[in-house]
Amino acid sequence: MSFIKTLDRFCDYVEVSRPSIKDAVISVTERHARNTLKIKKKDPLVYRGLTLKCIGSQRWRNDHQQQ
Repeated sequence: MSFIKTLDRFCDYVEVSRPSIKDAVISVTERHARNTLKIKKKDPLVYRGLTLKCIGSQRWRNDHQQQ
C-alpha cells in the first residue's frame, strides 16, 4: 500500500473522529513526499490539513540521532 493511501485513511479517521491531531509522520523522504503529492518546495508540507513530518529524510535522522 502506498503512503498516500495510508495517509488518506488516516485523514479520513481524523475527519470522522475529530481528535486534536494536527501532524502526521510518514516514513518517506521529504523530496519523495513533495514529488508524489505535487507540493512545491516553497509551500508548507501539508496534506488535507495535516502537517507532514518525513522521518525518511537525512535531516530528520541527523536531528533525532541518539548519542
